[in-house]
Formats: sequence, C-alpha cells, structure tokens
Amino acid sequence: MTNSCEAEIAIREIGKRYIFWTALGGGEHPIERVIAQIMNFGVPEDLARLEALVGPDALSLVMRYAEPGWFRVERWRAWRARLPEDAVGDLPEDPPSAA
Repeated sequence: MTNSCEAEIAIREIGKRYIFWTALGGGEHPIERVIAQIMNFGVPEDLARLEALVGPDALSLVMRYAEPGWFRVERWRAWRARLPEDAVGDLPEDPPSAA
C-alpha cells in the first residue's frame, strides 16, 4: 500500500471476516484489535496480506500491547516463531491472560 490510510482501509476490509460484533459505543474497533483478530483467526492468504500491509514490527507491537483474550496460546506462539527475532524481542512466551 502507498500510505497508512490505504493500509487501514484494507485491514478493516479483511477484518470484516473476523470481527462480527459491534464495537462499544457503536464506532469502529481500534485498528490494533482488528489486526490482532486477523492474526488470531486469519487464513493464510489474509495473514500474508496483513504482513505485507503492516510489516513485522507493527505486528509485534500489536502483540506487545495485546489485551487478555486477544490471542489464543497456539496462535501467539506461532507468531513468535514466524516473526523475525528482532521484531519479537522480549515478547513473553504466552499471550496476556486475565489473572
């Protein structure tokens, strides 16, 4: 994509397949939540498209600030293995969970 606005539009279009509930307050879901949902449930084609749109650093940033429940353990671990080492950094082995 040529700019972040176009990327966000494309991400939200992909996200429509994975987010089926209304955001609180009736607005749009935060883009980070849409990205996390695609990362957690996306099919390979959508995951490749997402990676091409935002890159590994943005994906690891979404993981870094993910809230409990955004990622299943197996998907979290798969992304830790998939992303370059410098993007993963000190991400924990497992996703955040409600304690």
